[in-house]
Amino acid sequence: MKKNRDGSPTGKELTTSSTHIDAFDGLRGLAILVVFTFHFTGIYASTNYFLSPNGVAHNIVSLFRAGHVGVDLFFILSGYLIFRSISGKQQRTTFIKRRILRLLPAHLAACLYIAYVTHSWDLLTLISNITFVAPLIQSIHTLNDVTWSLAWEWIFYVLIFLGAQVFNTKGIQLLIVTTLLAVATSLVSHHISGINPIDLGRFAAFLIGVGLAIRPEFSRPTHSIGKSNAIAVAAFLALLTMMSLWLHAWQRISTLALDGGYYIAVSLLFSVLIRESFVSGSMTRKILCLGPIRALGKISYSLYLVHSVVIGTLFNELPPATSFSDILMRYIQILVAAVAIASVSYFILERPYFSRRTRKPSELTVELGK
Repeated sequence: MKKNRDGSPTGKELTTSSTHIDAFDGLRGLAILVVFTFHFTGIYASTNYFLSPNGVAHNIVSLFRAGHVGVDLFFILSGYLIFRSISGKQQRTTFIKRRILRLLPAHLAACLYIAYVTHSWDLLTLISNITFVAPLIQSIHTLNDVTWSLAWEWIFYVLIFLGAQVFNTKGIQLLIVTTLLAVATSLVSHHISGINPIDLGRFAAFLIGVGLAIRPEFSRPTHSIGKSNAIAVAAFLALLTMMSLWLHAWQRISTLALDGGYYIAVSLLFSVLIRESFVSGSMTRKILCLGPIRALGKISYSLYLVHSVVIGTLFNELPPATSFSDILMRYIQILVAAVAIASVSYFILERPYFSRRTRKPSELTVELGK
């Protein structure tokens, strides 16, 4: 398939149901960088660290942690891509089977490694972690803290599968049914003792992704490159503004409803950036199609699973940072180490899945990286 230099297909080949969207690798790369930065800066954001609470460096570090929004971008991509997958020709049960084969090997390896180094060999704990149940139950220890989002993702799979298979709905009807199921799930989770609740405001990112997939004009934007660039810049600045508000004001008056509104607003701004990534020749697409960012996107699932462990391990092994420049150096060192480990995981545990899978031209070839 011929492509433009920015990764977009040429001519009539601009069809998201039959084209690998290179910019989506970049979006996953951007998302995992935000998630990595959130967990890394958590070490230095505490006011009792050497950074002055009122200093510029501390505010920069804290901004990266405002609302921990990287996961929300992953959620939107999941909603978009999963809807496209189950709306295709493949059987929905085949879709579930493929998701298990796609996600389980790297997750299982991470769980076993953490269990080994922490001596957490309790059978119930191990099984509940491997099956993504542990993050949902307060009394069960979660081996890898980041897997809470994977547990939510599987809940979304179940809900949209029920909407499509049991209620036999498609398109906007499927979105409505899935939304109603999500509302019911959230309400129930908030009223069952011992269950970590599902916050609907944040879970809405999946539904926003589905909504984007339903709109055909979303993946076929017709506005000019200049307008696309202006929209992307405005969305990015608005996103930074939302994060700054969260950091300096929002948390002081935080309520469940306000939190939900914040995450919905963030997800909508992310969806604007996703839309602009479809504009051939746009600044957004060019940035997201840069080789290093796309490479991070390809290994983003493995990197998501291992990055927190690598951060915690190397932070204890490396000499303590005593300046902001030291923090930047630690960031680079730990990121490189995490990427190296994730690359090994990808080539051993993930790439064989793609090699075994027989792809059909009519199937969506974009795979969820996280």
